[in-house]
Amino acid sequence: MRVHPVLRVVATLATVLTLQVVPVSAGAPSVASQDIVVRLYRDRSPEVVLEGPIQPVLWYEPPRVWEKYFSKRIVQLYARAWECGTKWGICTIEASPIWYSQDPGGVTVDIQSGPSEVTVFAVIRYPVDAIGAGTAKLEYRMIKQGREWKIDDISYPDGSSLTEWLTDALK
Repeated sequence: MRVHPVLRVVATLATVLTLQVVPVSAGAPSVASQDIVVRLYRDRSPEVVLEGPIQPVLWYEPPRVWEKYFSKRIVQLYARAWECGTKWGICTIEASPIWYSQDPGGVTVDIQSGPSEVTVFAVIRYPVDAIGAGTAKLEYRMIKQGREWKIDDISYPDGSSLTEWLTDALK
């Protein structure tokens, strides 16, 4: 039986197109640990660049929002502080944990890889005319939860950490 040349071309094209859509490996693409920190700042940047009550700041968001970025340990600590804050209104911290500022308007951030995949740096640059002008280097400590990277703590230039901030908020 003879196959028409047009059918042969169509069959070849269908095979090629199918091969391009089928993934080479069954696993998901590898995600770098710094990607979660980049996503955190991209998602939360309206806090500092948009005027008005467009989006609540991270500190006032429910724990389920924190689950997208932070480890179970941090989310549990935050959930306790959040519950305390909603009940008593006094279990809060004074500065934004990702901007290291009470009023982070006009800042820029540069995300940098650390010496290993469990360390990511965020260099925050404050405007020259701000009271706290200059830079602050935040160190994100990452942990793998299943197949995802999560933020397990943040160290601040003054030697404190997010874990300490959350623990102190509960006192």
